[in-house]
Amino acid sequence: MKNLLLSSSLVILFLTGCAERPDCTGIYKKIEKEFSAGNLANTLALVDSLKEACPDQKAFIKKADSLAQIAERIYLDFSLSEDEIISSLKEKIGDYTAQEKEMWEDKNWLECRMIDCEKRYFNREALS
Repeated sequence: MKNLLLSSSLVILFLTGCAERPDCTGIYKKIEKEFSAGNLANTLALVDSLKEACPDQKAFIKKADSLAQIAERIYLDFSLSEDEIISSLKEKIGDYTAQEKEMWEDKNWLECRMIDCEKRYFNREALS
């Protein structure tokens, strides 16, 4: 009976000491998905999570760091908001229609992209 109690205690101690391993592949796939969707804030947060949860996964961390650096560069390059670009265009070319602005965007004369669910414009727009 004493041995059974001791064995049971050791099994319980062993099982409670085992932590679930993080899904490093899953975290990295989420990073890629968020990056592709333009959710850069989520991308950067997930990169930090990957580094913390999977410090021994050097290959994933290296790829994730590259995506984080690209995300940070995109933030710098696409720093103008819709209001800022409208103000800049009115100052430089005067009045224009919404259709003209849409055409400029379609032809990439006015480069923009969705970043964190907001349309952001290249900081050196082509129309300047």
